[in-house]
Amino acid sequence: MLGRVEAVTSPRFCFFISGGELDESKDSLSVGDTCFSIGKIITRQLRGSESFAFFAATAGTGFERFQHTLQQEGDMVKVYIADAIGSVIAEKTADCMEIALDEYIRDRGWRHTNRFSPGYCGWHVSEQRNYSLYFLQRNLAASG
Repeated sequence: MLGRVEAVTSPRFCFFISGGELDESKDSLSVGDTCFSIGKIITRQLRGSESFAFFAATAGTGFERFQHTLQQEGDMVKVYIADAIGSVIAEKTADCMEIALDEYIRDRGWRHTNRFSPGYCGWHVSEQRNYSLYFLQRNLAASG
């Protein structure tokens, strides 16, 4: 299976940095017209921040198609294994993003917190849609 995964995987990441307004009374982060309900844990971690890095990391669309093929084949053990492998690929890709972010902010004298995403540290997973829409809109605006 690893050979099949390697053939279809194209890990990618991107990030951008934005200003924002942290509201500690509402445990939220507002960036432009978008408000993220990030929860108490992340709000505490971001206290005092002036800028916020937003990122996405993926194993690629080829890997996603591969997962769909496995689902159609009906071998749920392979589906489970592929899902676990995909999670590792995305996490390692995010590690690479963090290295690139470190290099980008180092010259500015900035530091960063741990990375956070919806579904972790009290940031409800339902916010993933909001995050994805914001990320997509921001990147489309930058490219268009």
